[in-house]
Amino acid sequence: MRKIIYICCIILLFCTCTTIKNTTYNDYKYSIDVVIPENAYLPVIELNINNKNYYANYQTWHKQNIISKKILNEIGIDNIESKTDVIIPQIILSNGFRLNNINFDIMEFEDEIVQIVFGLSAFNEYNVLISQKQNRIFLYNAEELPNYLNSWVKPEIVNPEKGLYINGGVKGSSKTYLVCLANDYGLYVGGIINRHYNIVLNNNIPITTFLPDTIIISGKKYRNLFLYKLWSNEIKEENNLKNTSTDIILGYDFFKKYDVFIDTNNMKLYIEKP
Repeated sequence: MRKIIYICCIILLFCTCTTIKNTTYNDYKYSIDVVIPENAYLPVIELNINNKNYYANYQTWHKQNIISKKILNEIGIDNIESKTDVIIPQIILSNGFRLNNINFDIMEFEDEIVQIVFGLSAFNEYNVLISQKQNRIFLYNAEELPNYLNSWVKPEIVNPEKGLYINGGVKGSSKTYLVCLANDYGLYVGGIINRHYNIVLNNNIPITTFLPDTIIISGKKYRNLFLYKLWSNEIKEENNLKNTSTDIILGYDFFKKYDVFIDTNNMKLYIEKP
């Protein structure tokens, strides 16, 4: 399955490279580089814990930070009584930026490359601008809202206690769907749309590659978004999404085209206009 996802991501990068427009940001406090290492299919943050180097994903669909027990053992934290509230005193990110006393939950990862996930709480002392177009995450003072946000789309976050969940629409449908901005795979959950796709079977599991589609957010049309993976109810259950009401996940392809700003203290969202 990883090979199929990797190929899809390479196709997405190729298809989007001519449509990206960059904005110059000069008023941030810190910046963090993101990279796509060899054999990985999503951007990661390089970091160092106790003189050991690791990769971490930054996920926006949940708040908690997650780490594997394997890494905890490697950095000398092996007397663990709980799977929650494990505190790592210091993490050094790219450009020397430091995170201090970060709480983690423990989870086992199938991915051997990335076994650390930062949730929204990792940078909750700052406002966060995610610019995958520039392969950087910009951090602003928590009380600072840059002037360029005045022209951006401002959808309401409907589940602020969880993550970046908003209401949205799909071109050709009159329904309102729950949309999650995940900085991960882009997909339809549960097959709400059954058009424009070619089914590929991998171990009898349908992996669906979608043609470009249009998602409507606050009346603005975000076109040519590749939402390439159709999740059946069985796959939802397999990935602990059985009880989710999420219809659409806007993932890496969306973030590669549009910058996203998060007011973390007030849980407000700003999206670059199409």
